[in-house]
Amino acid sequence: RVIVTVVESRVRVRDAQSTVEIARGQSIDHQGDLGPVEPGRLQEISAWQQGRLRFDDRPLSFVLQQINAHQTGRVIVMDQTLAQRRISGIIPFSSMATAPHIIAEQVGARVVSLWPLGALLVPQD
Repeated sequence: RVIVTVVESRVRVRDAQSTVEIARGQSIDHQGDLGPVEPGRLQEISAWQQGRLRFDDRPLSFVLQQINAHQTGRVIVMDQTLAQRRISGIIPFSSMATAPHIIAEQVGARVVSLWPLGALLVPQD
């Protein structure tokens, strides 16, 4: 899966069947086929360029995918209701090791360490 977001100018995105041109502030999801053109999340992109991950009203499962892409261990959420909780926040790349604990506080979960493989996020008892 690839999401293309345009920060400046215009970009042509192509798959086997079609070509779509997107402009500044737009994005498109390429997951086998091209998805619809949607408004881009430019604040999230600019935060990434500054060494941070920024999330605005995103599902926890999406946030953990992004965190997992920036560290060696994996963080897995063990509850579907918890995975769908929407969160917002900014996490510096330098703080990825503490991110699961910060997020757990925000969503009412606890962290079960699987060091050195990663961690599980589970609902509070």
